[in-house]
Amino acid sequence: MDPSDEALAWNVLTWGQYKFQFVPTLDRYRWLETRHQVNIQGRWNRDKTDDLQYAFFNGEGWESWENVWGIWNGITPRDAEATRRMATLERGIAPFLVSPGWEPYYPMHRYGIFASRWPLKDQTVWTIVNRNEYDVSGRQITVPFKQGMHYFDLYHGIELTPEIEGTNAVLSFPFEAHGYGMILATSSELDAPTNN
Repeated sequence: MDPSDEALAWNVLTWGQYKFQFVPTLDRYRWLETRHQVNIQGRWNRDKTDDLQYAFFNGEGWESWENVWGIWNGITPRDAEATRRMATLERGIAPFLVSPGWEPYYPMHRYGIFASRWPLKDQTVWTIVNRNEYDVSGRQITVPFKQGMHYFDLYHGIELTPEIEGTNAVLSFPFEAHGYGMILATSSELDAPTNN
């Protein structure tokens, strides 16, 4: 551990401003303490995709900073919609995002698709990002199968029908370029579809 990591004992929130790579990196403090909250901010970035995907992959917050000390740097309609959806989804699954069982880089089928697995009791959520500049569809992820398990694409508000392969379930769904996804595995049925 780095000597500065001792700050996690009293510092429960930090700001994050990063240089991004194709493969999303882990936020160090978040990895060491999943209850630590980081708010990503790239105040001068015009395209917020990297900031938003990094935050979503790490289960963190994002600062939608448009008025930077009197200088306007507005958010594009696409980034604004992504922010609205992500905020809604993350509020709905908030207890998962502090799971000590967080597993980043959960195996995916397609190049450029990255996921974090967030288990909580007998349910699991995956936050997923498409770092590619093109849409990707078809088989995306293989997850453990258990009789009575339901799989929901929370981003699109639909239940997924898995392909069962032994003790695994393979889930297929479309993924837009530079997009986001969230899957819930649960033995319970949802009360109503989630439409975002």
